[in-house]
Amino acid sequence: MAKLRSTTCYEHGIFCIVFLVPNNNILLANKIGDFMGKISYSLYLLHIPVITHVNTLDMLVELKLVLALILSTFIAYLSFRYIEKPAARLIRSIASNKSDEKGKCKAVSPT
Repeated sequence: MAKLRSTTCYEHGIFCIVFLVPNNNILLANKIGDFMGKISYSLYLLHIPVITHVNTLDMLVELKLVLALILSTFIAYLSFRYIEKPAARLIRSIASNKSDEKGKCKAVSPT
């Protein structure tokens, strides 16, 4: 039951940060926050493989941490820029073309 309570407190904290902080907050409304928001899904997907690979290297733990953070962010940016954005653009154009086709009336010749 204690585990459930700590998870609930954590979720309430996230809710407060996301929904109750004013829009012009300097900690959340800046270029770094916008950038991290854009790459967040790629970062979520790709950070574990990067950490796993970096963890096999023979170096100090602190250097592994810094390297994993830098590589994860860089790879997430590349994924966002060259995979996510073009895919979203393609999906929007396909959806737009389909909606254009549905809106056109087809002439039916009487038989």
